[in-house]
Amino acid sequence: MGLDIEDWSLSEDQVKEFVGTKEKRQRAPKHGKGEWFLKGPVPWTWLEVAARQPGKALALGLSLWREVGRRKGKQPVKLSMKHVGLGVDDQAARRALKALEKAGLVSLSRQPGQSIAITLLKPENPAA
Repeated sequence: MGLDIEDWSLSEDQVKEFVGTKEKRQRAPKHGKGEWFLKGPVPWTWLEVAARQPGKALALGLSLWREVGRRKGKQPVKLSMKHVGLGVDDQAARRALKALEKAGLVSLSRQPGQSIAITLLKPENPAA
């Protein structure tokens, strides 16, 4: 009477039941080399207030946060309107900048012959 190893083997289903199945979680996509990305943290209340502004204010705000992240948090930002992207033309960007300023999300410093210096601010009244 010998010992038969086949008596001790487990079926594939028994192995899965014993070990358990661990499904891989799908990760969020990452930016590719050379692609722009949004670096955070970006305060959620800032985004909420920007989203309530008219027109392309949120799109412009995201571009401003992208630029601040690219500059490792250094402010003020001088953002050329042609680099805004996100489907925002020059006129819409100017209107959006005024809306963000009125909402207290940015402060602007204008110097003759220079780009507007934009500083991101913490919203004072997030409910507004």
